[in-house]
Amino acid sequence: MGNQSNRIHQNGKPGAASQAKPGRRRTSGAEIIRRTMTLAAALLVIPDLIFNSMIRLVVNLGLGDSVPDWQEFISPRWVWDVVGQEGLRSAYHTLRNNPPDREILLLLRPALVALGLILLAALVLLAGGIVGVSGRKKRPVFVLSGTTVLLLIAAQISFSFFEKSVTAPDFNLLSVIDAGSLGSIVGAFLDPRIEQLKLSSAVLMLGLLAGLIALWNLAFLLTEDTESRGK
Repeated sequence: MGNQSNRIHQNGKPGAASQAKPGRRRTSGAEIIRRTMTLAAALLVIPDLIFNSMIRLVVNLGLGDSVPDWQEFISPRWVWDVVGQEGLRSAYHTLRNNPPDREILLLLRPALVALGLILLAALVLLAGGIVGVSGRKKRPVFVLSGTTVLLLIAAQISFSFFEKSVTAPDFNLLSVIDAGSLGSIVGAFLDPRIEQLKLSSAVLMLGLLAGLIALWNLAFLLTEDTESRGK
């Protein structure tokens, strides 16, 4: 009787010594692989947007069929290599002191919207990778990956309006560049026109990464549902 009262006094209530705290659920090897692959695929967004080409540009120089079209794949790395830090700083000060006309802003608006949607899609996919590695829930990762794909589709639609404007037959490239007297000299010999202006491999790779993450987590989600029904 004395021993029982001592146990009650020590534990605060009878039977407390026999109550075991529930242990933490152990993370399985498959779950570790899922989280690692999800985060690794999401982190590939960063080098993809820096080094892969964002835009494919094809310009007809207007010199006849004997001269091939000028083609360039433009990426942030390409801009840095071609323009350089000083060139970017000079362009920033030029735009700050002499902002573009309203017509040019209206022309560039679909492209700027598309660029914003692409950057937002990249951030959403990175968020999906962080959510995927920080917890067991797979539905949020699947939803964020699907949201990334939808944002990229919206970006493609917005950029197509910009492409339609700059590839129109009556679009004058030299007038938009505003090269001054040099533009007049070049225009006397050349008639450059944009033949193609499309989103390129960086955007495609971003969509593929989003689809890969979505399918990867969906496979684990369906496997868990099947196992839970079988129990």
